[in-house]
Amino acid sequence: MPKKIALIQIAMVTPTKECTYAPSKIRPNVEVSQEDFLSQYADTAQAISVSFEQDGKSNATLTTAYTKGGNPMTGRFIKK
Repeated sequence: MPKKIALIQIAMVTPTKECTYAPSKIRPNVEVSQEDFLSQYADTAQAISVSFEQDGKSNATLTTAYTKGGNPMTGRFIKK
């Protein structure tokens, strides 16, 4: 059985000069096969600041984010 990878969509909850992102409360998580992840997401890795706090901006940590096909308009994701 192919391994699945869960991706959490992230969004900038409150625009700040630090560009802090947080897990999206509107868009659903995505599950892709490892093959799809490697071919469509893995080559677009980018370090961005992500907050997992309720306010979406405090205690941000540098996290690796991915975009599908390198297009930020498709959304940014982090591995779950």
